[in-house]
Amino acid sequence: RTYEIDEDGSASGAAKAEGVSPSGVVKKGWLEKRGEINTAWKNRFFVLSNDHVLRYYKDEESSRTGKNAGVIELTTGNVAVNKGSVIDSDHPHYFEVSTSARTYVLCAPSGDELNEWIAALGEAGISDESTKKADRSESVSSMASFIASGPLVEVHSGWMKKKGSGGALFGGKMQKRYFVLYDNRELHYFEGSSMENIQRKGRIRMATATELMRVKPDDKKDFTFVIKATGRDWILDPGSQAAWEEWQAKLRPMLG
Repeated sequence: RTYEIDEDGSASGAAKAEGVSPSGVVKKGWLEKRGEINTAWKNRFFVLSNDHVLRYYKDEESSRTGKNAGVIELTTGNVAVNKGSVIDSDHPHYFEVSTSARTYVLCAPSGDELNEWIAALGEAGISDESTKKADRSESVSSMASFIASGPLVEVHSGWMKKKGSGGALFGGKMQKRYFVLYDNRELHYFEGSSMENIQRKGRIRMATATELMRVKPDDKKDFTFVIKATGRDWILDPGSQAAWEEWQAKLRPMLG
């Protein structure tokens, strides 16, 4: 379903009463949105929530009350997110979110914000081939080039399996990722079959995490653990008792 903000400022459909609790917010901020019929660009305040819905409002205050929301549901049909392929000198940081209903053209205020929105939408479970291409185009091509891009100090690293976000629709499969914990209290994860071709996919902000625990603490074969952070529970599997002990020793001091 898609609900649009009407010309008089009211919202159609069930979106009128919808708001997002602070704990459910994955990312929020101002974006420009291009109209479908009237193609003028307008500023809207967007909120991506952990129920896989992207809402937008005329102002930030409305986002707190749930008033006058336009709603883009990311759980229906094939959803894709792509960086804009056409050069627009007035909107260089635009991107597209395509659903079965329509394609939304949005523009971030900066390149950093553009990358953050694409990463956040990727974490919301948008994972078809178009998304993978967008991820590849904006991700770092190797560990070496990523480390060289900033003065971060590695605290701990290693391979673990990570459970995807969402339910059956988005797979929720455990996939192998390379994790690096940095001294800025961020746990970054990378995709790839070897150290030579890994690409950065996302990060877990440990400063927002409140708990770190084994899923089955008495199980001697299952070492899966959960990091409870703002907006999401991250489920990871280090694969062994020794690896779990190493990771928890490094991660626990980073908790917010």
